[in-house]
Amino acid sequence: MGGLHMTEVITVYLDSFRKYRNPQEYYSCPRATCGDLVEEGHGFLIQKLLKRYALEYSVEDTSVHVRVLRGDTLCFVEMPLSSWIAPPSKEVPAGLAAYHQRQKL
Repeated sequence: MGGLHMTEVITVYLDSFRKYRNPQEYYSCPRATCGDLVEEGHGFLIQKLLKRYALEYSVEDTSVHVRVLRGDTLCFVEMPLSSWIAPPSKEVPAGLAAYHQRQKL
């Protein structure tokens, strides 16, 4: 599988589909698609999909930008792949830490 060039952008498409519980009853289920990779269900679909993308396509340069679209509408500001696949920081910002400390007094 080929890697990305510096000028390329990873594009993720969001949509939903009908998932049937039985022949008469269905619900709308979200789906994220990027190339031949598909992630369905509820939760952090984009993050799951992009982590799989980075592993399967051996993406070494995580500074490549990600574009997320629903139809023709841009859903998020383009951000680097690293911001999507990096685990969230558990560090509390200094100002917020001070605020929580005052609340405990």
